[in-house]
Amino acid sequence: MALKITNLVVLALGLLHVCCAFSGMEGNEVYGDCIYEGKEMKEDDMYFPEGKCMQIICREKYYSINGCEVHRKKKGCEKVNDPSKPYPGCCPKLQCSDD
Repeated sequence: MALKITNLVVLALGLLHVCCAFSGMEGNEVYGDCIYEGKEMKEDDMYFPEGKCMQIICREKYYSINGCEVHRKKKGCEKVNDPSKPYPGCCPKLQCSDD
């Protein structure tokens, strides 16, 4: 029984992560630095790729990628965003008619 509850908790946390944002890590170390799509970064540097609403952070031996929440469609709501703002301000938000 305890194993089933543990599995449900792990599944729920995994789904929560998928529904709310994306984040990932890639190993890409070059002499202590990171390279993401040709952009060279030093450890702890942050990079906001042009035309993409995301943040890349160079860490020791890898870089992390942070992106926007994924919203489920709701009746009476629409996604609105401002791509001119830097991450996370550029992320879509739900605007509902009852707000």
